[in-house]
Amino acid sequence: MKKMIAILLLTIVQSGFTQTLPPAVTLDTSNWLPFPLSSYAEMQGTALDMSWLLEAPAGQHGFLTVQDDKFVFADGTPARFWGGNIFGEANFPDKNEAHYLADIIARSGANIIRMHHLDVVKPWTDKVVQRSFFGGQMPETTREIDKEMLDKFFYMFYCLKQRGIYIFLSHLSSRWIMQGDDFPGDAEGFSDIHQGFKVEGMFDPYLIDLQQEYLQAILTAVNPYTGLAMIDDPALVLTEIINENSLFWLQPNGGFAINSGFYKNMLQSLFAEWLEAKYGDQESLVIRWSQKDKIALYDNESLMEATIAIPHIYKTDADWPVSEQRKRDTYKFLYDLQDNYYQQMYSFLRKIGLKIPIAGSNHWCSNAADLHVNARLDYVDRHDYWTHPKNEYNYIAGQGVQPEPMVKNPIGGNIGGLARRRVFGKPYTISEWHNPLPNPYRAEGTPLIAAYSCLHGWHPMHYAYWGAREAEPDTINSFEVIFDPTQMNLIPVSALLFHRQDFQHDNNGYFKVLTPSQVMHPVSKVEHHPEVSLIGTYGLAFTDMPNGPQCNNSTLLKAALEADGVYTSVTQEISWNTREGLVVLNSPRTQGVIGFFSDRTLQTSAMTFEMKTEFGVILASSLTNKPLIASERILISTSGDARFSDIRMAEDFSIIEQTGHFPFVMQPIEGTVIFKTNNPVKVYALSPGGRRIDSLETAVTPEGYSFDLKASNTAMHYEILRE
Repeated sequence: MKKMIAILLLTIVQSGFTQTLPPAVTLDTSNWLPFPLSSYAEMQGTALDMSWLLEAPAGQHGFLTVQDDKFVFADGTPARFWGGNIFGEANFPDKNEAHYLADIIARSGANIIRMHHLDVVKPWTDKVVQRSFFGGQMPETTREIDKEMLDKFFYMFYCLKQRGIYIFLSHLSSRWIMQGDDFPGDAEGFSDIHQGFKVEGMFDPYLIDLQQEYLQAILTAVNPYTGLAMIDDPALVLTEIINENSLFWLQPNGGFAINSGFYKNMLQSLFAEWLEAKYGDQESLVIRWSQKDKIALYDNESLMEATIAIPHIYKTDADWPVSEQRKRDTYKFLYDLQDNYYQQMYSFLRKIGLKIPIAGSNHWCSNAADLHVNARLDYVDRHDYWTHPKNEYNYIAGQGVQPEPMVKNPIGGNIGGLARRRVFGKPYTISEWHNPLPNPYRAEGTPLIAAYSCLHGWHPMHYAYWGAREAEPDTINSFEVIFDPTQMNLIPVSALLFHRQDFQHDNNGYFKVLTPSQVMHPVSKVEHHPEVSLIGTYGLAFTDMPNGPQCNNSTLLKAALEADGVYTSVTQEISWNTREGLVVLNSPRTQGVIGFFSDRTLQTSAMTFEMKTEFGVILASSLTNKPLIASERILISTSGDARFSDIRMAEDFSIIEQTGHFPFVMQPIEGTVIFKTNNPVKVYALSPGGRRIDSLETAVTPEGYSFDLKASNTAMHYEILRE
């Protein structure tokens, strides 16, 4: 079968508040459109081909730098990034696959790709990964780079660069210690090291040495196709030290647990050194840790013997009835330990010649201290997901989901979840986000992220893994975007509105200001009022970091608190009614509606939308640099729900009861669109790949020219040409 390129999304955790919603409506799918996989070669030169937005080759403006909260290239050119991720063996394709993959990414409008999970060495639960920098699954050692895989990686890097796609390097994500890696500890400690060196990789000198050894090898090797090592190639723009890790997220079990005596003793020894440096001896320590009705030290704890414990849960009296000072010291020790690790790795990367901005990690935890320690590096990166599927990553029977729409969430789902983790004065990247299958409302995610990233100045990367896959596999992952028309329908138009900055940026935001004492309190969170982000820029500001007078626009907070669920951006271009679940976008070049719009007539400055479908997305975007009202060529993209054929869901949509099969069937978005113009227009229905397949009838109305969206058009995209 013909190889195709897939986008694979791996989930993390849904962030934001939950709410009680009525059961999902059971829809009649009898008029839904079978959605066969189309060749992406079909997109070339069509209204859906966004490769013209990219400036090839990548790197021609010099190395990326940081100026205040913005990315700027060495020659002064501002940098804005929209893109995705490629996963595992997609980073190591054969040459023909590399060209095909790079073409697809370019046509989607992505100008950055995070090359991620380069170090997979053990099988995953939902797929087999046979390629990595170490050669494949279960290598004898991870201390040698496989020459064939390095060559494949370098060719993929070259193909992306040639098409104007920049690289974000994620180097430590999935690595495990193997038997041939010369681990100096015991068997229990060996088994305790988690995937991606979670937790232990931040303080074990052996694991830190392995990270530096690996980085030196891949960053300084010369790419034969570019003639440059990655440290000397300005197409490499961003990197992170470690993926999704935080010492503030210690858990009793799972990927952030310390279970072995080997690592418990190592951590307690480091804690004892820290306490001795601060207090000198145990007597002074006990005096400082004494508090009425609280525990200073347990009977089995000793500073001299390095047996003072750091529990997995250490914040509340119920979990840990010790003095407040002990809690704060424990918290500050973890902060210093994580900071020391970041600074050690940062210095190493600069020493070997890496010039680009470096981030720490991107954990989704809500600790102010974690954000603060990450903000000590060049930029802040975070992850956020909406309605993560349950039980299964694969789109099969037994998979559960919370069928919740972001448009009815009090903080806007991903928007508020991401905004509350933004730090004033630092560039903000979102290297993973997604609204995955099987949530029936997932179409809302891409255009909302695109529009609000313009408003906030974010740099988002859809957690879309693009990789070589057979067409129509028996089972797909819920995050494989290429198979999901709900997602694919909206990626091109969203890239277009982002790159052109169709929605204005708010330069005068509200940032919750925290003092060092507030930051270092163990229960300090970053919740506050993230609904402010639906109006203007929002995040945290720290008094011991550079701040400006513009960081605390209290009028935004006041407006959000008085909004009663109905928010209008300070730019007047985005209106969001969270009570009704409806967003209206109204910028000069991109306009549309997102959410629950059945039996409504909705107005923007250039369009009228008379909608019949209950829920969906319809966007109109100028394909010239002119406003819609004056544009000679306009793209209309729509999206709703899409499901496997013959899939059966529970009545409340909470679980898949019967696995379906290809093809996807796509819910058509039905209604009438009126383009407010006096000039005659021609309207074409487009194929999934953007080809014109039919011209539609238009009618003259008092407002302008109208045409109908209906299932019989067999289209989700339309092109308007002004005659």
